[in-house]
Amino acid sequence: MDKNTFSLRILLVFLVGLSLGFLLTQADHYLNKKKHYLSMNKLTQRVTKYVDEEMFKGRVKVKISEMQPFGSVAKFKIQIPGQNGTYTSYVTREGNFLFPQGYEIKFSAKPTPKAAITSQPTQKPAATPSSQPTSKPKAK
Repeated sequence: MDKNTFSLRILLVFLVGLSLGFLLTQADHYLNKKKHYLSMNKLTQRVTKYVDEEMFKGRVKVKISEMQPFGSVAKFKIQIPGQNGTYTSYVTREGNFLFPQGYEIKFSAKPTPKAAITSQPTQKPAATPSSQPTSKPKAK
């Protein structure tokens, strides 16, 4: 075995060992990165406490209901004393971000015609006799 082949094998073994070491020490971080979702009851408690204590500073007690998973967020109804009806709001399932309102992103089936988007062309004002150029002098 020549010296170059031996050096190449040593380098290859070193790189494989380095890769395996990386995988063994970092695999848990990359492969088992699970989201820590709170239960719907815990989310309800957390949102109620936050809204009551931080947003309304204890002046009113809100009612949170119908907390349910909605993708990576939870959707719920909030009723605020003194206001009519309930509002649909959202919170991340980890309980870190509250979205008081959400908009569904959907597009109309047919694109809006270009004529409806652009403004109407302006019409030129009608020419008055004094504004029209004349090639002949007026006879008196």
